Amino acid sequence: MGRAQQSQSAIEAVTQAMRDPVTLEYDLTAPGAVIASRALADLLCRLTGAEDACIVNNNAAAVLLMLAATAAGKEVVVSRGELVEIGGAFRIPT
Repeated sequence: MGRAQQSQSAIEAVTQAMRDPVTLEYDLTAPGAVIASRALADLLCRLTGAEDACIVNNNAAAVLLMLAATAAGKEVVVSRGELVEIGGAFRIPT
């Protein structure tokens, strides 16, 4: 959504949704704690024709997964500005 202005009803809906904690990774009401992003992954597969999809919550994770899948064991040039460290524990391997 970037910096786009939001309608008052959208702001109120988000404010209401943020009042209670939400488990994003798992649907705790489903048997076996089904991964909640599965529905989104299934939709993405239908839209793109992909065999499967993996939903992640940040660009660093997406880049790491994409490189692991397509460039394993190969050299990849990454600009210094793209090297990230999240919370001191996650680094894109060099």
